Amino acid sequence: MAVRGLREIQPFFPQAGGYPQKVLIALLFKLVILVRLHSIAGIIYTPMKLLSALFSISCLCASITALQAAPTPAEVIRQARVKIGTEATLSAVRSLSLEGNAFDADGKKIGLVLNDYKLPNKRREYSFRTDRNAEITLASNGLEGFLKSRDLNTQQTPVRLLNGTELKASTDILHAELDFFATPKGGKITYAGEGTQQGKVCNILEYQYAGGIIIRRYFEKTTALLVAQEIYDATTPKEDRRLVVFEGVLESEGIRFPKKIINYAKGKIDSSIEYTAVKVNPTIPDSVFAFPMP
Repeated sequence: MAVRGLREIQPFFPQAGGYPQKVLIALLFKLVILVRLHSIAGIIYTPMKLLSALFSISCLCASITALQAAPTPAEVIRQARVKIGTEATLSAVRSLSLEGNAFDADGKKIGLVLNDYKLPNKRREYSFRTDRNAEITLASNGLEGFLKSRDLNTQQTPVRLLNGTELKASTDILHAELDFFATPKGGKITYAGEGTQQGKVCNILEYQYAGGIIIRRYFEKTTALLVAQEIYDATTPKEDRRLVVFEGVLESEGIRFPKKIINYAKGKIDSSIEYTAVKVNPTIPDSVFAFPMP
């Protein structure tokens, strides 16, 4: 009878596994047993008694729900920032330079990368592709931006202006790099529940930036570390969202950066970058981000 009573309760709580849920199941189980024992003893539970018991259980449910309330974005962000540096150190960052090696889906080295970021609106990402013998530069300064490709075999160097949407997105990416999970200026953050990413249970925060970029970040619940993020905009189909997974630690000036980022496309590894050096608050001339002269 005891086993049967427990099975009658459990279907209503299929994910019961945490401490509060177990307590609730135990109390409901005791209620079932008590009612049945009293019935055997000839004690009849009147509707009023049953209602009283159910009311007590409902109050308990409300208390448990309150205890299990979802964390606020501010709580998740505070814990995540503590893991990568002090508040004073993170808030003092105004520019950043990262150097690293690029690899293809099979782990073969295909080039070098150099990324420069400078507040309030300057970004440059340069890559030298050894597999193509080409240089690719994307840069923006808040007013204009460009994408330049240089074929080192033919010396052809086509340059394309970024359109308005691309320019705003470039500025969003800059702030995503230098804000260290803080609420984006002109944007907002919402808590998107829990989810599993790379086999880890995570709190999910959805960042909406002023220029239209959305970044869905996965912070591991037990460590508060950033596990992965998806980057997209309102028009991106879910299957086309870009997933970036973070591994390792590279420390510079008291700040812990991801050592490796792995890019996924449609569920498969597309490429990766392993950083070898990070410079915090380097002096970067504005000319680095300016439109190239002919």
